[in-house]
Amino acid sequence: MKKLTNPKLLNPLLGVLGLASCTVIASPIITNNAYDLTRINRYAVINNAIFATPDNDTTVGTGVFDPFVRIQAQNGNDTVENGYNTDGRPVEFDTKDQNRWTHSLLLSTVSTKDVNGTLYREFFLDINESSGQGEQYLSLDDFRIFLGSVGDLDNYNLTTNTLSYANGTHTATKVYDLDTSTTNNTIGLDYSNFSGSGKGIDLTVLVPDSVFTGANNQQYVYLYSSFGGVGNIVGNSSKKNNSPPPSLGPLPGAQVSPGALPAGNYGASAGFEEWSSRSFLAVPEPATYWLLGIGMAGLLGLRRLRAYP
Repeated sequence: MKKLTNPKLLNPLLGVLGLASCTVIASPIITNNAYDLTRINRYAVINNAIFATPDNDTTVGTGVFDPFVRIQAQNGNDTVENGYNTDGRPVEFDTKDQNRWTHSLLLSTVSTKDVNGTLYREFFLDINESSGQGEQYLSLDDFRIFLGSVGDLDNYNLTTNTLSYANGTHTATKVYDLDTSTTNNTIGLDYSNFSGSGKGIDLTVLVPDSVFTGANNQQYVYLYSSFGGVGNIVGNSSKKNNSPPPSLGPLPGAQVSPGALPAGNYGASAGFEEWSSRSFLAVPEPATYWLLGIGMAGLLGLRRLRAYP
């Protein structure tokens, strides 16, 4: 898994004195970029997708935030976790094998959003980390979107970053990647941004709808992600204060550029991370709100319950 080592450097010139000529084979220089989204009202544009931490206090607990994949490190000592959604079983890596919470995702069910005339597909991340003393942080190290003709692919190759059946058939097509061949991009997140456990979507990702051009709405969307690869950062400054950005319509806040992340532990801890699309967010009808207001005046103080194994 990437981002666990220092950036690759250009191979030094190798040669032997006295040779008339030599051939130099160089590896590309890999740049590691970190985007500080540890504050609300911040966003980054990475490879044409928008990653944003909106200012909201939406309750997103179990039964409200309906995920299509949950990921949690299998070993309690692990701080790096990865996985993807599928109907295939057994699941791989740190994907949680829960049929209701980890399953296939049709393109037709992924909601769209217009931002200044450009159409995007929406994905939402809810993270569960420890609180305080720098343990509330988490890094999103990989974010890849694939399209497939079937919904139960079960073999992700960590070397080639390809997804297929174990026998090599029905290989999915990658349509978006947080990284490029020369950049490793990482996003820093903060679980404590919102008031109390269960308040706020921790990250909104808007992927250009254009990457799905030509796709059939009955094709399946796979989202592979990994977290925690940054690990512990010591000695960096406090959270940055960013200047106001150009308008992005409904997106609030300031745009961030690559830079340093605040000091803290960005490894995975506590509970699971989960992805959803707005199509799966259960929104009560107005009458439901009215009834809840009559019988449950204390609901304003409700905190969601996290499910831990």
